[in-house]
Amino acid sequence: SSSSAASDGYKSKSLQTFKASNNLWMGPIYDFASFDELIYLDLSNNLFAGTVPATLLQNARDQTKVVADLSGNQLQGTVPKELARLQKLSLQLKGNKISALDEELCSVSGWNNNDVHAFGCNGILCHKGTYNKVGR
Repeated sequence: SSSSAASDGYKSKSLQTFKASNNLWMGPIYDFASFDELIYLDLSNNLFAGTVPATLLQNARDQTKVVADLSGNQLQGTVPKELARLQKLSLQLKGNKISALDEELCSVSGWNNNDVHAFGCNGILCHKGTYNKVGR
């Protein structure tokens, strides 16, 4: 499975970039929680399903800019409030089936290159039934 590929194949805690877009990987998203140096995660355009893990990038430095591109998958549910610990996260979620954002996320002003500061929840993800080419 894709989760074991990520965890078994990349045991180096110094991994900074992980690009695995367009691979038709499926299953739940691996959380990459043990990678404290990871600053760029691209899992876009796969077949990942389930929810965004509350432990996603758990050990990333909270004041470092981190990019997580999860767009173009089949993720659903609520984006968890635990991600608010990453003060400068750039999170791409367009093209999924996300049903809600935890309201706490809508006040993390440094998210998505300060788009959340300017636009609140719309700086993370468009409301259901609305559209923007970048998904927010």
